[in-house]
Amino acid sequence: MLTLGILRHAKSEWGNPQLDDFNRPLNERGKTEADSMGSALAKLNLAPDVWISSTAIRARETTSIISQKMQFKKAIAWDPELYLCTAGKLYEQIRKTETSASSVLVVGHNPGLEEFVSSLVATGPALIRITTCCLAIIELSVPVWSDLKERKGTLKALVSGKMIKKLWR
Repeated sequence: MLTLGILRHAKSEWGNPQLDDFNRPLNERGKTEADSMGSALAKLNLAPDVWISSTAIRARETTSIISQKMQFKKAIAWDPELYLCTAGKLYEQIRKTETSASSVLVVGHNPGLEEFVSSLVATGPALIRITTCCLAIIELSVPVWSDLKERKGTLKALVSGKMIKKLWR
């Protein structure tokens, strides 16, 4: 069985109008929530076989904080195509995952993440909200990553950064 984690980057800073969107860093709340998420994932032993992250600064910082808390030792795949990508691009990128991996974690951005998760697990037109530092854990009903397509996932958990922060402080 394949397991897919979809994590939206943590809360980012909007205070500097000089920064373009790609270069916005995490704010203090984002750093705290990412730290809490990392602690929770470490305690639950939920390290993925493959970790793929957008290269935008806020996604990089989220990934770095969480992976350090988890003591994740494998190489992280930094994918510039995940920055503000569509659901279709997410399917395309995830389908490239090596067949030996049974779990993948993707760190990215909305609206693509919400569209992707919704198309993967919903049976109708509902949109599943992915807030900042929110993790969706999805069990897939396909034998290999290359078979990934719409409606082939079951949402097992949807946990927000705010919730984790309250539970793991």
